[in-house]
Amino acid sequence: SLPLATDQATLTSLNARQSALQSLGYDFSSLQGAVGLIDAALQSNSLATSVSDGSVVKATLGADAAPGTYSIHVDSLGAYSTALSQAVSTSDASLTLTVDGTPLTITPASSSLSDLASAINTQSNGLVQAAVVNVGPNGAPDYRLSLTAAKLGAVAIDLSDSSGSLIAESHAGSAATYEVQGSATQLSSDSRTITLAPGLTVDLLGANTSSDFTTVTVQ
Repeated sequence: SLPLATDQATLTSLNARQSALQSLGYDFSSLQGAVGLIDAALQSNSLATSVSDGSVVKATLGADAAPGTYSIHVDSLGAYSTALSQAVSTSDASLTLTVDGTPLTITPASSSLSDLASAINTQSNGLVQAAVVNVGPNGAPDYRLSLTAAKLGAVAIDLSDSSGSLIAESHAGSAATYEVQGSATQLSSDSRTITLAPGLTVDLLGANTSSDFTTVTVQ
């Protein structure tokens, strides 16, 4: 019985060592994961932004961002050019959409306004957005095609078939305008997303209501 007792003691010791090694393995895996997270954090951009008035701009950082303080005054958000069609009814298989002098051939699946709007949205190269709107009362709906330019500013929009233009009325848009502190020049943009500095873009959300500039801090 003495050798058996010795073997059992040895087995108990080996089991304890195995349990300790497994525990050490778990600890090592956790440590390895933590080191990986630290390495990723060190290699990533650790900068953050703060904005003095979040109702005016929203800031986004890119790879080239650097610490700094920037001030912007948004004068106007601008507006998109729009066009409203007549009560469209055409038998033409294709129509011509002209945006800022560039003609595009639009081929809808059918003569319905919905199919025409869908065709414009997929075939206009992103220059305009089309939607069907009701400009009449509920009891007597009057469905028209509404076209909106994809960029701010005065963009000429026309839609025509073999009979001529199908546009009933149009309204010219305007560019967004803003000032950067330190420059006496008013700047304009055909987009509400502008580059304020390398790696720093801001989305224009609203116009400043006073002469005070909005401060964007990168730190």
